[in-house]
Amino acid sequence: MNNYIRLMTAVALVFGTSMTSIASDFQAEYDAYVKSQQEGFKTYANQHQVFIEELKKEWQAYKSMPVLVRDKTPKLPSAPVRHDSPVTPSEPVISYVPPVIESDPIEEPKIEEPVSQAPDTPVQHNKVNFSFYGQDISLEKITLVELTGQTQSSLKNYWQQSSDINYDRVLAELNQIKIDLALSDWAFWLLIDAYVSEQANHENQQIALSWFLLNNLGYAARIALGSDSFVLMVPTEQKLYGVSRYKIDGKAFYQIAGKASREVRTYDGSFEQGKGSFDMRFNKTLKTVENIHYRSFETRLDGQELSLNLPYDLERVKYFKTYPQIDLRYYFEAPVGKVASNGLTEQMNHFLKGNDDDQLTQLLHLIHQAFPYAIDQQQFGAENYLLVEESLHYKASDCEDRSILFAWLAKHLLNQQVVALNYPGHVSTAIYKDNKLIPADPTYIGANLGDVMPDYQGVTPKVIQF
Repeated sequence: MNNYIRLMTAVALVFGTSMTSIASDFQAEYDAYVKSQQEGFKTYANQHQVFIEELKKEWQAYKSMPVLVRDKTPKLPSAPVRHDSPVTPSEPVISYVPPVIESDPIEEPKIEEPVSQAPDTPVQHNKVNFSFYGQDISLEKITLVELTGQTQSSLKNYWQQSSDINYDRVLAELNQIKIDLALSDWAFWLLIDAYVSEQANHENQQIALSWFLLNNLGYAARIALGSDSFVLMVPTEQKLYGVSRYKIDGKAFYQIAGKASREVRTYDGSFEQGKGSFDMRFNKTLKTVENIHYRSFETRLDGQELSLNLPYDLERVKYFKTYPQIDLRYYFEAPVGKVASNGLTEQMNHFLKGNDDDQLTQLLHLIHQAFPYAIDQQQFGAENYLLVEESLHYKASDCEDRSILFAWLAKHLLNQQVVALNYPGHVSTAIYKDNKLIPADPTYIGANLGDVMPDYQGVTPKVIQF
């Protein structure tokens, strides 16, 4: 207090103002601040009470809607070869085996054990510590509310008791990590899920806590009573394919946690703070601690021996592995991480020769020759669009993946304007030049710029601009 008086005295001397006047002004500002905080807390408490009243009302039943399917037409079982192809369709020499990623359907995941603390490192008992895509995360432990039962009443009680606890610091820490790590909405959900899973052991407890946190962080997350567990769902700004969904109040809610259920029961209305939908675009992903791996191969391209050692960040590939499938154009729009971007740019600029058309044909031939073709059902067991870094990681790719890779290379290496061509059962690309589209098919082995697969000649595709 003495320091405060000395400070006000100094201010008074500088500005020629009486200390009494300064103290009076300060007190008025402080009183206004306290009043605003009290009013804010009262408003927040009222919002909880209004929502609790909604939770008391009879919950309604909603049947699951059919999952969305992007293209029901079967993909080409193998990549066709141009009759006079200059490209040998045999596989290149691949000098690596893709590192296994958790939930990979091909092999069992290999999970690295966390580094144990040194004996002289003090243990922070009030902190939750875990690794998130290479980043060391330390967050305040949350006060867990006991969940009793799997009923509407138990969830109402859970929310009511949770609203009596001051979670401001936890919410602030989570929001700060979201900013610091540049997390997208999907990455933020994965962070919350990891944080909750570190503290709550039971699935229903995890879902209930996630529901409360997401709403208080601004998302319109909704909990429902399923047949075997609670179901957690969120609205999204983009369609999600292959994901269970429910239509509630005219809006699609997609399931992100819990066991699938043909019918669920949930409340009407929403929590005032929780209004936001998940933005599922790839324009923002997350900052990782880079885990660099390489796609290395040797091949012969248009008469010249070629050896490439293309780096990519495995942590980003692990993250994309979790991602629900969205519309095709978002994959073409997606930025590429700096590790893969720099590697592709530096290495591929060394062998491209001739004019723009010649170099575009060389890029096509490189993909034809160096990237084996396989449909997603063979490699993943289901449809799975790959981003550029994923195509560097996985051994094989299909037509969408190859088109996404070629489009990025043509745009960023050669400054070309590219569009996607979406045929029934096939995706290709075209270069927009001189007011016309020039086909460029990374799946038609040996094709040059301007060539179209025989099966699609005369077929008008849907043009996707990005």
